[in-house]
Amino acid sequence: MKALNVLLALLVSAAIALGVVEVGLRALGFTPTEVNTEFDPELGWRKTPGKTIGRSAGEYEVTLTTDAAGLRDDYAAGTLAPAADDTFRAVFLGDSFVVGYTVDREDLFVDQLERAWDAEDRGTEIMNAGTQGYSSDQSLRWLELNGEAAAPDLVVYFAYENDIWWNGSPEYLGQDKPLYDAGGALVERKLQAPAPRPWYRAFAMGEAWHRLVGAPRMP
Repeated sequence: MKALNVLLALLVSAAIALGVVEVGLRALGFTPTEVNTEFDPELGWRKTPGKTIGRSAGEYEVTLTTDAAGLRDDYAAGTLAPAADDTFRAVFLGDSFVVGYTVDREDLFVDQLERAWDAEDRGTEIMNAGTQGYSSDQSLRWLELNGEAAAPDLVVYFAYENDIWWNGSPEYLGQDKPLYDAGGALVERKLQAPAPRPWYRAFAMGEAWHRLVGAPRMP
């Protein structure tokens, strides 16, 4: 009986210690990260349509919502369609800087510019087609797949220096993505869905381990 009590005391003490560590790591910013992306056989990944998640770190705490078309925008239909005849549509392509996953919509430069143009009665709209982690190859592939339906009058691409590296790689941090050859032709291959997120990343301790030890590194 005494041994059982000792064992129970040890188990309770361990549980309390783990709970303290879990709470502490969450306070330090290791809260398990929600994702708003899903596998796409053409793009590698895309934003999940109609999903809302919260993201927080030491520098920001924001809510990200994707519309029915899978954009951080306000398109109610699940498929893209040309703008009204009297509307000039600009499509903005790029990565996390364009999708703005560290700022709320009201602070995102895409929406600020659109509001400024609206105030001047320019008859212009901006479609935010940015997706976190995209390089120019994925942005190009998105335009190839959706350009005809979106029918933009203007396409603006926001490049970042790491595009130079990732455009020559068939994967990004362990996830398959499109690849174009030196002549600009799409390399035909089947993109593989990533492995399911491991169960331990549902906890701050697991998330901390993943970020510090297990996560693929930038080159």
